Amino acid sequence: MYSIGRKEEFLKKLLTKPNDKTFQLRCKTVKNGWGEIGFNHGVDSDTINLYGRECSYGIGMHSPAEVELYIKGLYTRLTCFVGQESNRITKLFNQKYLTYKILGDGKELWLGEGKVDYHSVDIDITGVQTLTLMVYSPVDDNNFGHVAWGDLTLYNSLGKTLCVGKNFSENRYPLSFCYGGEFSGDFLYKWDFKCEKVEGNYKVTYQDPETGLALIIDIIDYNDDAALWWDVYFENRGEANTKQISQIKVLDYDFEDFDNATFRSAKGSNCLINDFEPVCETFKTGETIDLYTENGRSTNYHMPYFNINGKEKAVIGAMGWSGQWRGRFTGLSHTIQNCAIGLDDYVDFYLMLGEKVQVPSMSLVFSDGDFEENQNDFRGFLVDHIIPEDKFSDNPLYNIRGKQIKPAPICVMGWGGMKTSEYEKRIEVIKKHKLPYEYYWMDAGWYGPEDSYSPDEHTGDWAMHVGNWQVNPKAHPKGLRYLSDKFAEIGLKFLLWVEPQRAVYGTPAYKEHPEFWLGERKPGSNLYLNLSDDRACDWLIDFISGLIEKFNIKCFREDYNFDPLAPWRDLDQENRRGITEIKAVNNGYRFWKTLLERFPGLIIDNCASGGRRLDINMAKLSFSLWRTDYQCFFDYDPMGPQLAQNWISPWNINASAGTQEFPLDTFRMRACMATGYCMHLFSYEARPVKDDYPYDWHRRMLLDYARIRPYFYGKYYSIMPAEFNYNIWISYEMYREDLDEGCVFVFREEKSNYKTCDMVLKGINPDKIYIIEDLDDNTAFEMKGSDLLEKGIEVSIPNKLESKLYVFKGK
Repeated sequence: MYSIGRKEEFLKKLLTKPNDKTFQLRCKTVKNGWGEIGFNHGVDSDTINLYGRECSYGIGMHSPAEVELYIKGLYTRLTCFVGQESNRITKLFNQKYLTYKILGDGKELWLGEGKVDYHSVDIDITGVQTLTLMVYSPVDDNNFGHVAWGDLTLYNSLGKTLCVGKNFSENRYPLSFCYGGEFSGDFLYKWDFKCEKVEGNYKVTYQDPETGLALIIDIIDYNDDAALWWDVYFENRGEANTKQISQIKVLDYDFEDFDNATFRSAKGSNCLINDFEPVCETFKTGETIDLYTENGRSTNYHMPYFNINGKEKAVIGAMGWSGQWRGRFTGLSHTIQNCAIGLDDYVDFYLMLGEKVQVPSMSLVFSDGDFEENQNDFRGFLVDHIIPEDKFSDNPLYNIRGKQIKPAPICVMGWGGMKTSEYEKRIEVIKKHKLPYEYYWMDAGWYGPEDSYSPDEHTGDWAMHVGNWQVNPKAHPKGLRYLSDKFAEIGLKFLLWVEPQRAVYGTPAYKEHPEFWLGERKPGSNLYLNLSDDRACDWLIDFISGLIEKFNIKCFREDYNFDPLAPWRDLDQENRRGITEIKAVNNGYRFWKTLLERFPGLIIDNCASGGRRLDINMAKLSFSLWRTDYQCFFDYDPMGPQLAQNWISPWNINASAGTQEFPLDTFRMRACMATGYCMHLFSYEARPVKDDYPYDWHRRMLLDYARIRPYFYGKYYSIMPAEFNYNIWISYEMYREDLDEGCVFVFREEKSNYKTCDMVLKGINPDKIYIIEDLDDNTAFEMKGSDLLEKGIEVSIPNKLESKLYVFKGK
């Protein structure tokens, strides 16, 4: 259930300029013996006087007292004077025996005690996230225990200071960066500010009057949904190079009052059976949860998505950046969780005159309820606002809340090096047996000189000819347009694999523009397109556009089988660390956006050795039809796609799977069903067309899938949780609330001794009657919604490694 009020509160902070020099680092009063904490004054005076030492700023409190300052590791040293105040009241009483403590992330950093005028403090606070200032009396009463931390000063590594209590404000801006070594909280209030409303959305601009650096934030308010999106840019509008820009966090914020909060996210894809494994940790005070990717592909290690859930409310975040990134999430006491996510710490650059770059995008969804309901709100946000729209269809099954979505395709795959004559045989099979595919997927190996012919991915040297994009004359003597037209004759669109941002040294792509490629220039070496160069991006756009036109490609499948971080950083210049990556990622988005504008109806399949670039910006532009390379292996464990489907579903709608070829193995086929689907059918010449193949079963798998595909765009519920455990059952439900229809998958794993189980549904209407169809034996029965929610469907699976699939619909 969306939480509009919390969205509006956050939006107000995005649209409001800090009105003073702000502390920007949260201060929270844990307790105070009497009155209110005084910022820049005592608890009962307008000044701070420590028995002879007058201080110009600081914090006043009344023993016993405790205040927390959330400094987030930005400072290295603390100095102050602390003691009992000398004011009109305390002078009437004797000084008290007091104990003063400073804690850093719960550990004692400094201790002072006794009846003294004041203590002098000078301590190292490097790396500390939370400072706690405490005072209490272990022996005396606390009456009139007026205390102050005077001239309380924090220093950063550059010697810059923050005077705590001086001009204090809580008007904190929810993103941050450093400029010229200074933290944005220390200067943003001085910059010129403009907030404009543009077509129902907002543009916020901050500009440094001294250097002309502009921070531009384009904010989308999704109106009735409790969701926001913002794109962030830096632009040099000055007359010289800017100062250094670093520590860019597109979200840097404390979410308060999340009692006993749980942090959830997911791992990325690494061609393993446990790809997309959940990350689930309980926040602990002072402890930091790190989320990051490796080697420049955005979901290579973790996914840039998170859910902070506590006591029936949550905030779900997704960062859009198809490169290197890092997030740090710190548990701060008294229910505040600090979130800081953005570019990697390595990034530290200046902008040249007139230069403008986009940095990561950020989205937040504010929700109430438990984790599954939170994530279903997020899935609804993805469907309503993120995943691709279809402007050429009016299919009511894919019209969701007024948006006509484009479903991920149903594909049949063939190896690109398989001969045209073999493809023609398979076309006849599809036609004869009326197999309801939508796209014919031609994978790698279709290119290169005649002597590079590779009948399958394990034979020949097809990998050494990436960059030679001439059609292989031995495999396809009539060219690919001939096959594309043949596919179209039986109603199939053409999907083609290309890896245009990699080229082997010496291939035509390299020879045409050697200046565009990065890497070691020697025979057999892989080179990588320098997409940070606008000219290289223009060439790439024109090259792929030419292939699309020439071969009538309807789905461009771009693979990205390399880690770009090292070549990006090798190209960086002094004081321009990260600029190569930023420009390459920006041009990557320009490349895809231009293709989609030039070719209405085109879809893009995003592959990066499987699902290693599945950030939310990619979800806006593309599908992922092969979410993990784990299923490249002919003998893959069917537990893998089950786990992947359950683990990725809370975060990504259009991440799909392929099956390989396992005739009559319904268990595997169902394990791979997702928003898109790819079944193999004699995909290599070594697997010739067979007359005795079970075509009726194959067709039934496709028809079953086509029937349930609309449900994958609804809510996802785990009925029996997916665990890496062969002794269990795994079951999940997909439910379209607008249709009041859904399906339930049930899998009995290979070592499970259970033969029956009750599958309790979720989310449906308890007051309605539902018709439940068993797609295995084509029977149907009725149940009350309340019974489905409480008792469930009694499911019997007599044999291990078998499954059941049910469809349900409200009457």
